[in-house]
Amino acid sequence: MDFSQAMNLTTYFKLFLSAFFWGGSAIAGKIAMETFSVSMVTILRFGIAALVLALLYRRQIQRYSMPIMRHIKVALTAFFGITACYYFYFRGLDLSSAFNAGVIEATIPCLTLFIATCSGKRESLTKVVGFIAAYVGVIYIVFDGQLDKLLSIEYSVGDLLLLLSTFCFAVYNIFVERNKQDTPNNLFMYYIFLYGSLLLLPWPLIEWAMTGNAMVLKPIGFDAIVAILFMALGGSVVAYLFFNQAISVIGAASASSFINLVPVITVFLSVFYLKEDISVSQWIGSAIIFVGVAISNYEPKRRQKNISQQSS
Repeated sequence: MDFSQAMNLTTYFKLFLSAFFWGGSAIAGKIAMETFSVSMVTILRFGIAALVLALLYRRQIQRYSMPIMRHIKVALTAFFGITACYYFYFRGLDLSSAFNAGVIEATIPCLTLFIATCSGKRESLTKVVGFIAAYVGVIYIVFDGQLDKLLSIEYSVGDLLLLLSTFCFAVYNIFVERNKQDTPNNLFMYYIFLYGSLLLLPWPLIEWAMTGNAMVLKPIGFDAIVAILFMALGGSVVAYLFFNQAISVIGAASASSFINLVPVITVFLSVFYLKEDISVSQWIGSAIIFVGVAISNYEPKRRQKNISQQSS
């Protein structure tokens, strides 16, 4: 085995670890929310991640100068990608299942495509069909496969919050493309985690004032600490660093394909680790979603050839 093959194997292993940490974060979130409030879980995850990145890249952060308007744009990006997205995500996860979180999360690329299309970007009919198919699956899961629930507006609030979370992350994806500019990847993620955490700080106080719920629900145990560290260090720091390294080796298109493993890992762990009871409608809905995502990601050979020729 030569050096380049060994490098590729290492890269693919890192990508798998990234997918595993992202997929396992839903399971860790379920465990953490048995001890901490929803807002505290979100703050701890990204606050610890920002602190670790600050320690790792302190010299680069000190040397790097960013205009005030760029800081404002990055903070707005962080609001959608961290503050709103993950608060709704953990709130929805608390009211729904990790299984549903995993399959609904799979629609993020489709929703990003839809928002980009609405803002003027032209996409193929295949991608539009895939988007529609994926959301048929989401509707099927949200209403538990029962038409009478759809007609009587009976639904799972948790699933709708998870869907709202995917919308926020799709907006974040669009904002990243517009606001990242020449900011180095590692420093950009540091500022995203930092501003996202800072914007979350008022939420536990608002939550406590409105509901009287404590920020810590029961004595902190070893399992809660491991769950928080898994999300903060694994799902936020290591996963993003490995993913960015992989992009520099094999390219964004090849690296991004591994993101499709994330909902599969979440679904697998929810069934075999959390022992969640999964209904037939959930399996059917998830199958529809995965088919829709696959259709949306399909690129005809002729178009793939044109893309490769343009990039070469």
